[in-house]
Amino acid sequence: ALRKLGFSEVTGIDMSESGLNDAKNRIKKAKIDGVKFVKGNVLKLPFDDEKFDFVWSSGVLHHTTNMQQGMDELLRVLKKGGFGYQYLIENPGGIFWDSIELLRILLKNIPFDFAQHVYAMAGVSPYDTFYILDHAMVPINIRSTPAEVENLLKKSGACNIRRLKRGTDFDRVEKIYQKEPY
Repeated sequence: ALRKLGFSEVTGIDMSESGLNDAKNRIKKAKIDGVKFVKGNVLKLPFDDEKFDFVWSSGVLHHTTNMQQGMDELLRVLKKGGFGYQYLIENPGGIFWDSIELLRILLKNIPFDFAQHVYAMAGVSPYDTFYILDHAMVPINIRSTPAEVENLLKKSGACNIRRLKRGTDFDRVEKIYQKEPY
């Protein structure tokens, strides 16, 4: 998406080979060039200080053992005057996130591959399967209030912080505002 928006060069990072392979396959299938992938951990990014003009982290830090350390790392690699985007699970997050927490209890001892297979047999798309199982089957799933997120950002040195309150295509709250049927 960032390449399609005009970024000349994009670097993606994941700590798992399967995540990197999935990303590489998607880029290849979409015939997008100018994207490279690096294996690494957000808690200790393998990049020099002030390497990037823009840093995007969507749905990562809430699965880590130390959100502050991850935020520090993201801001460390961001150039002074650069921009960043951070998406984290909100607390309270409504019935959706409460349901995810119940699923986490129910699926705790179920192998991930088996759950994926069951979802595939039920006809659930790979995207929706990932979206649900990513939260329901991870060992860490932290929900943060807007004030807690702002505090993390400020402690890491972020400034000009702006919170997006609605409008993404996957935002269930936006769908309520738009009066979309369930």
